[in-house]
Amino acid sequence: MLKRKAIIGVIMLAIGCSRLVCCATQSAQAGNSETRRITALVFPFAASESIAPDKAILAAKCAEDLNTQVFAGLSASPRVTPVKFNAGSISIRRAIFEKTLSSVEIPKTIDTTVSGINIAGKCSSTVGSDYAVIGSIDRYDYRPELGRLEIGATLQLIDAGTGKVKNTVSVTSRSLHMPDDDGSEAALCTTAIRKAYDKLIVEFIPSTLGKG
Repeated sequence: MLKRKAIIGVIMLAIGCSRLVCCATQSAQAGNSETRRITALVFPFAASESIAPDKAILAAKCAEDLNTQVFAGLSASPRVTPVKFNAGSISIRRAIFEKTLSSVEIPKTIDTTVSGINIAGKCSSTVGSDYAVIGSIDRYDYRPELGRLEIGATLQLIDAGTGKVKNTVSVTSRSLHMPDDDGSEAALCTTAIRKAYDKLIVEFIPSTLGKG
């Protein structure tokens, strides 16, 4: 009888330990899922071709500045590891060599058009990132007589696995000449992009990358 009780005790102890290990494993897996950092391949942003040619250079500078700020914002997120797109990376060069990707398909900047979405999805899948981030300056309206600049900007998140857009955030930003600026159009660009970024990033990170 004592031997039987001892055996039963050992079995119950083993079952209890097994349950503890199982619970610990599930808890660890849940924790890993919550804390896993995702990779986002950030492409150079573009200025829309619809912007007047005489404003194309400043609009392109706005796109570049917005790109820099978005990359910094993503870097500050505990959930995201942003990576700048590099057309000369080993993965991209191999894909071009194997003809699964054409060098003609990769422009210097990627806009938020259907073509840009397709290129970003294909490249991000090639390098093994989770997502692609693309952006553009869609509108650039400078009114010197009013001392005012208004821009439109868009950010998009592309799922590398499906090539489909997961989220799009578009904003309009306006800046006016202030007594402490130098009165230049470039100064208005700097202010407008800062305001656009503040609006974009508030929606972009929590609604897309901030959730599992």
